[in-house]
Amino acid sequence: YKRQPGYGRTGGGLAIYDRKQDKLELIQPDRLLGMQSIASLLPLSDRHILLGGTVSPGTGGRTLAKAATLAVYDLPERKIIWNEEIIPGLKQYTEMLRLPDGRILIAGERDRLVVFNPETRKIEKITPLTGFGSLVLQQGSRTMYPDGARVLLILDEGIAEYGIADARLRQLLKFPKDIIATGGGALIDRRLYFSARSRLYSYLIK
Repeated sequence: YKRQPGYGRTGGGLAIYDRKQDKLELIQPDRLLGMQSIASLLPLSDRHILLGGTVSPGTGGRTLAKAATLAVYDLPERKIIWNEEIIPGLKQYTEMLRLPDGRILIAGERDRLVVFNPETRKIEKITPLTGFGSLVLQQGSRTMYPDGARVLLILDEGIAEYGIADARLRQLLKFPKDIIATGGGALIDRRLYFSARSRLYSYLIK
């Protein structure tokens, strides 16, 4: 297998590494999301993985898919068992986080939060980020952090919290105009770290 797609090709595969056998297996795009790539994934069980697609191709590729889909991949069977354009026209499911009640919080592109029920495979709530800024977008964005009854969010214009029970957004910190977050980070010892271009910042979470 080639370790990565050729320059200019559209569609993304999936690498599965067996640690016990020290074996790498590559699943080709035509057995996954076709002309999409996988932007995010989250294990639902030992058997099933939730895949979030993106229409954005790799370097040099052309955008050929019209909308991103959510899909469930059966790991033992090595096949997609469910695949749906569950939010019409959405271009990317950027990041996923399991909530305490088993539902999934998904970053839809950079401008909304989506609550997905994996049991019913339905969207239960969509919360726009209007007025709070846009979620930071990088490879492996890391913009959502569970913190008890809330989820902390790193946005380009500040830090916010999402209430799990009421699905409400609240501003925790508004950045000065000379700070624009460009990369997610880590929550360590009650400090939320993020990058803004070449600088590393942290905010003490109370």
